[in-house]
Amino acid sequence: MISFNNVIVGAVISVVLFVAMLFSSCRAFAQVRENSIITTELVQHLALDDVESIMEKGPKLVIMWSLDCPACFEELETISLLLARQPNLPIVLISTDDDPSRTEEINQVYADRAFRKLPRWIYSPNQAQLLRYTIDPTWQGELPRSYYIDENGKRHGHSGLLTEQQLMTIVGLMN
Repeated sequence: MISFNNVIVGAVISVVLFVAMLFSSCRAFAQVRENSIITTELVQHLALDDVESIMEKGPKLVIMWSLDCPACFEELETISLLLARQPNLPIVLISTDDDPSRTEEINQVYADRAFRKLPRWIYSPNQAQLLRYTIDPTWQGELPRSYYIDENGKRHGHSGLLTEQQLMTIVGLMN
């Protein structure tokens, strides 16, 4: 026979477990919410109106990259190391990925400590061809792609991986 005290103890334990589960899920939700707020703020969507201001007078280096480009990650790693030594270099990063479902992956790349002070962009959804043409009508979309923009605003495009030596030469031009 179940005693009245056992029922009360069982009910109290159930309530305590429920409250503990509720608080832990609320804390987990708050943590996820906090992390998503932090990461979604890393990306600015690139629109046609932004292109001219980004690609105007330098000196600066504009780096175009994509999540689907292994060589891009090699170049980004070299740039990260370079920025660790010279954190105030005028560099702009633009992800050419225009799929909104990949924003979190892009944010993970942009969360690199070296990139935190840099302007970081992602193509606006479904605008890849139009943005690519606006940036450079002769560019066919090959990646990595970079532009050194000199003090007069002239764009010097480069397709392919920038080596550390090429980056150092560009940095010399920017200083």
